[in-house]
Amino acid sequence: MTDTKTEYYQDIHNLPLNKFIDCIVDGNLSALTISGFPSPEQLSQAWDFILSQYSELVGTQEYRMYKILYCEVSILKITLDQIRILAAKGNNQGEKVGILRMIENDFFASELNKLLNMNCKFNWADQKNYHEELDKCVRRSKALFIQYELKTAQFKAIEKKNQAKPGAKMDRQYFVSILVTLSDAPYTKYPITDNIKMSEYCERIKRYSDYCETVKKQT
Repeated sequence: MTDTKTEYYQDIHNLPLNKFIDCIVDGNLSALTISGFPSPEQLSQAWDFILSQYSELVGTQEYRMYKILYCEVSILKITLDQIRILAAKGNNQGEKVGILRMIENDFFASELNKLLNMNCKFNWADQKNYHEELDKCVRRSKALFIQYELKTAQFKAIEKKNQAKPGAKMDRQYFVSILVTLSDAPYTKYPITDNIKMSEYCERIKRYSDYCETVKKQT
């Protein structure tokens, strides 16, 4: 009987993200095994090196993602608040009637169009159509609200990791949120899954951060 050759992941270049997650979340270093029976010492040494590679390549990039998501969530929240102030119908739960529901104001009307990337005419003389356009703006804002909720969920998962005490374990939701964020990038052509190699995962985080920085400078 031929002995099975012992093979195990020793760096991030071929290591799948899901194996990395098993190690860092569950402490299951046997996930590094490819074949055979590597010793605990071999696995521990390989894991230490993998962690050092990960920290070197991703450490600051993850924090950049954290700050980027914080800005995105904050901007979406401010935008939604502004739309509500301008166009809300008001309700019994204490929401006030929007300014444009009560007065004609070209500046506020222009701002509302900019916030929602719309081109409503807001003709005060035609009250029926005027309020229908405001209703359309409120409906359009619901898409922004969904985006806000998704970004907030992603941010909170990453925030939990960034605010954790030194030595605290990472959880799987953190990586889910990172993968969703990477998949949502405008240039991504397919969903990013946890089968991705760690080296590519690290590179994608870097590219996402660089992309967001470029967009911020352009806008």
